[in-house]
Amino acid sequence: MLFYGLCRVLSWASNRVDDEANNDHHDHSVTADDHVIIIVKELAGIKPSVLQSIPVVDFNSEDSKDSFECVVCLSKLEDGDKARLLPTCNHWFHANCIETWLQLHSSCPICRNVVGSVQDSGTT
Repeated sequence: MLFYGLCRVLSWASNRVDDEANNDHHDHSVTADDHVIIIVKELAGIKPSVLQSIPVVDFNSEDSKDSFECVVCLSKLEDGDKARLLPTCNHWFHANCIETWLQLHSSCPICRNVVGSVQDSGTT
């Protein structure tokens, strides 16, 4: 996925240089001495210590009137499933699903709030 994104950015940058050269009617040809710097945001999950601070619990549907679906795997959370409740937004997920997600992303897959420990979010 990162490789695909890098290829897309390089293609876009190359096309942009060509377009600018054609529009300006100046000699903006790229030479071997020119350097193009492209910054690609790395996939960055949360720190392992933050993940470990989010408790794994046995899901209990009696605690809520709503039914919950894990949007990572698209399966319903059933009573007794190992689950995690994200502290910043109160969204439920299967424990294994959200662990995998948070190794690659630093935000909730539902609302995109940045996931952090209770201390990091500014609440006590």
